Amino acid sequence: MHILEPQSGRIQSFALPPIESIIPPWQNKSIVIDSKGSIYFSNQYNDLLRFSETKGINVLAKWPKEIALRSLLIDRSDVLWVGTNKDGIRKYNLRADMFQAIPYQHDFYTDLFVRELGIPASQVPVEAKKALPYFFRYTIDKARKLWFNMGNRRFYQLDLQTKQVTSIAVPATIQLRRAWDKPIAPMATDPEGHVWIVTDSLAMWYENDRWQPFQHPLRANNPASTSRLRISPYRTIEGEILQAVVDKQALWLATDTKGLYRVDRRNGQISSYKYDSKNPASLSSNQLFCLFDDPLDQTILWVGTFGSGLCRFDKRTGICRRFSTQTGLPNNVIYSAIPDQQGFLWIGTNQGLCRMDRRSFQTRTYTSEDGLLEDEFNRFHFLHLPNDLILMGGLDGIISFYPRQLKDDTYQPPYKSPIFN
Repeated sequence: MHILEPQSGRIQSFALPPIESIIPPWQNKSIVIDSKGSIYFSNQYNDLLRFSETKGINVLAKWPKEIALRSLLIDRSDVLWVGTNKDGIRKYNLRADMFQAIPYQHDFYTDLFVRELGIPASQVPVEAKKALPYFFRYTIDKARKLWFNMGNRRFYQLDLQTKQVTSIAVPATIQLRRAWDKPIAPMATDPEGHVWIVTDSLAMWYENDRWQPFQHPLRANNPASTSRLRISPYRTIEGEILQAVVDKQALWLATDTKGLYRVDRRNGQISSYKYDSKNPASLSSNQLFCLFDDPLDQTILWVGTFGSGLCRFDKRTGICRRFSTQTGLPNNVIYSAIPDQQGFLWIGTNQGLCRMDRRSFQTRTYTSEDGLLEDEFNRFHFLHLPNDLILMGGLDGIISFYPRQLKDDTYQPPYKSPIFN
C-alpha cells in the first residue's frame, strides 16, 4: 500500500499481510478513513484491514471465502458499515476502544491479580490457583486499600499503590472454622471505615489491628439447624448469604433464595424483605445475586436478582422500584449493579452491559459491537476500584473501563420523510 503526501510529493510504502494464492490477489473495492486518520480497506481474500501509522496494517475481521466485501462506509459517528454480496450489512463501532477487553490468559484470579492489578506473581496467594472464582468477595477500606477473600478462610489486604499483599489472620478465639460451614464470606466497609466480614454463623469487623466479633450470633442454637441463621430470639435468617452492605444502623444481607434481611447493629433484631406476588412494590424475587449501596443516596440499595431484574430498594420504607427488560434492561439476570462516581449504574447481565442513570433511570446497553469480548458476564466477577476503574469478568475474559471516558454519540441525523421528500 502506498500513501502519497501531495504537498511534499513524498510516497510511503507499507507491505500488505501475506495471503493465500488467489487470482487476483488484491482487489480493493473502497478505501475509507475514520476521524482519527486510520484507513480501512479490504482484499480479495475477504479480509477487512486497518492501517495506522503507529500500528501499521492489521486484520480487523475475516469472512468465509464465499462471502465477498463489496463496499465500505464510515459515518459521522465513526461506525464502519460493510456491505457484502450475500451476508447483509455488518457494522463496527470504531470507538469501541473505550473498553479494554482482554481474553483470559490463565484464569480469572491470575489475570485479575497479575495483569489487571499489577501484583507480582510471587505475591499472589497460592489459594488463587484452586479457588473457585464465584467465591471472590472484596471491599475497599478507608485507606483505599483492597481487601479480598476467595472462600478459603483467609483474608488479604492489597495496597494498590505499592502492590504489597498482606495476609490478615483471624484469631483462633473466634473459632472461624466452626463458624464457617459455607465457603463464601461477604465483605463490606461501614461508614466509619471498618472492614466487616460475614460468614454463615457470625459477623466481625476489623479495628485497631484486630477483629471485633459482632455480639449477636448468626446461627440458631440448635446444632441440627444448619440451614438457619439466628440473629435474634424472634427470627432467623434462612438461605446462603451472598453479599453484604453495612451502614451506621444495620447489616443488610442478600441471600440466594430467601430475599433480603436487615440486622440491627444495636440489638441484633432483624427484618425480612421478600417477594410478594400481591405487592408490586416488594422485591421482584427472593433469588438474589448482588447487593450494592448508593454513594449518592445512603437510603438506597440496588438489588440484582436471578432472572427477575433489578430492584431499587428504599431502606426507610422497604419499597422497591423494579426494573426489567420492559423498562430498558437487556436481560433480567443481574450479576452486578455497580454505582460509579458519575451517577450511573453498571449492570452486568447475560445479554450485555447496561448503563443506567441513577436519577432519570434512562439506560443504554453495550455489547460485543461496542468492544466487549462477549455479552454474557459471570456472577461475582467484578471489581470497582477507588479511582472509578471498573473491571468485569465474563465467559472469555475481563473488560475494564473508566466510566468518565465513555461518551455518548449525540449526533442526530436530519429526518426526511420517504413520502414527502
